[in-house]
Amino acid sequence: DGMGTCEVMAVPLDGIHTDECMIKNELPCVPYLHKDSYLTYLVMTNCGSLMNWYRDFVMNEKYALSDRMADDRFSLLDEGVPDDPTGLLVIPNFGSSGNPHVDYAARGTIWGLTIHTSPGELFGGFKEGMAYHMKLCFEALGQMGIHPELIRVSGGGAASDVTLRIRADVFGLPVCRMEHTEAGA
Repeated sequence: DGMGTCEVMAVPLDGIHTDECMIKNELPCVPYLHKDSYLTYLVMTNCGSLMNWYRDFVMNEKYALSDRMADDRFSLLDEGVPDDPTGLLVIPNFGSSGNPHVDYAARGTIWGLTIHTSPGELFGGFKEGMAYHMKLCFEALGQMGIHPELIRVSGGGAASDVTLRIRADVFGLPVCRMEHTEAGA
């Protein structure tokens, strides 16, 4: 699961798949490294881009007042995320979506805000929303008879222990950070 500007979970297939589930969920079937090996991609078009938006536009003042280094910005935000579910429902399609219904004009939603919602809860709500979006994509794999036993993550999002905890809770699977987190290639 590459958690970068966009999020892309690459899943090996046991051959060419062109079944109804692939079509319904707008999943590609692409050649992989070796002859007769294929992948499909589960995609969320907002991941790091949504986190950057939150950091730059919602929390900009907090960074201006912070003495912490610029490289530590997301760790600073993670500190405010509660251990328990936030009670927010965030549909993270702020400008576009990914599988199972690709829409490049989608709109996001934040439901459950109150005047008592903290910035950390809101940030956690974004992380929960992204996790549930990917879980929705992931469920299509089960319909295809594919049942991964763990998720390996890379990219900027993989640096966050909070993100990995939320993903493990939502997916009910171990989520393992790769040794080299910048593994897009």
